[in-house]
Amino acid sequence: MDDARLRRALRLVLVSDGQGDLARLDRLVGAALTGGVRAVQVREPSLPDEALAPRLASWRARLDALGGVLFVNERPGLVGFGLAHGVHLKAGPARVAALRARLPAGALVSASAHDAEELRAARAADGLVLAPVLATASKPAAIPLGVAGARALMAQTTSPVLWLGGFTATTLAALPPGTWPCGFAVLGALAIDDADAPARAAALVRAVDAILGPP
Repeated sequence: MDDARLRRALRLVLVSDGQGDLARLDRLVGAALTGGVRAVQVREPSLPDEALAPRLASWRARLDALGGVLFVNERPGLVGFGLAHGVHLKAGPARVAALRARLPAGALVSASAHDAEELRAARAADGLVLAPVLATASKPAAIPLGVAGARALMAQTTSPVLWLGGFTATTLAALPPGTWPCGFAVLGALAIDDADAPARAAALVRAVDAILGPP
């Protein structure tokens, strides 16, 4: 995947909430794509590979047609079968280089980081997710990095960086000016399965465009 496509796609990423309901997730992915989201990170630890694989193939085909990108958490085998563009790793010890050697040429590796040590461990990744930047209901006990803290960490890497945690159209509009990440990842803001989901996704896309400029 060329760098320009990757960076366009990573402007706004839907992260699945791990409820293990494939039918619901399929609707949420469809709503997000309808609203203009072009990147999905599938985080569904409770689902076996054989259940997830057919949906990944479907989502990858839809994202390919839109110039988007699909990541799946901690399942390099599924990436090896071509069911996703890349694998996303949890924060922790350096595994990026070792994992990349096992993947097909061109496969992507992204990783989470919550502090400078984890950022250094993942410095060879194609994308880094810093979290939580703002307070978030999904991890109420986590201490947010804050915008200033996220910017300080972002300055320590040349990899594309995403900010995750607490982002909605409203909180995006309230961010102070300064240096921006490559994009933003959202979980709760797009996790409501109802008829308004595509409109919420479109509102988030507009909020990101207002910050980062046109794609």
